[in-house]
Amino acid sequence: MSVRQFIERQRELSYGGFVGTTVHARIPIRQAVVDDLLQAFLAQCNPAVQHVQLTIVDHNRLQAVLVVHKWHLTRRFVIDLELEPLIDVVRAPVLRLWLPRRQRLLGTLVQLFTGLGGHLPAGLYLSGELIEIDFGLWLYEHNLVELLRWLKVIELYGQPGLLMVEARLAIDPAEPADHPNHS
Repeated sequence: MSVRQFIERQRELSYGGFVGTTVHARIPIRQAVVDDLLQAFLAQCNPAVQHVQLTIVDHNRLQAVLVVHKWHLTRRFVIDLELEPLIDVVRAPVLRLWLPRRQRLLGTLVQLFTGLGGHLPAGLYLSGELIEIDFGLWLYEHNLVELLRWLKVIELYGQPGLLMVEARLAIDPAEPADHPNHS
């Protein structure tokens, strides 16, 4: 049996053999992997965005360099971001990045710019002070939606060149498809 067949078989059985499993994981992600992920994400974005580079400054501070080309103009923006370190996957599987007060006008301009001439990938939302990435939609689009049932909390923090992802997974019993009422 191949790994793919094993996984498909477990899906068919609603992962019943793993019920009760709890996993606490710490995954270090190097800057190069973050950069590769951003470039893959950039391919889905507005074509005016030509380059994005993210630097992990420390604990929850990031710096993004964004190069935008529109109407024969090229502009480079340096954006400081604060990563909201805790993602409560059960309540809201959303990654949030906050802009500092001094850069909220820039956030509003980017929001206006994308509204006028482009689009954002599904699951990416902008406001003047906040960037939100719908982690749940990403899992759904990549056929990993069952992780939403298991992932409880994700915590993100960084140090120069490294993003640490701490996750807690718990495989609970699957709810029966039919809930008969017994009195």
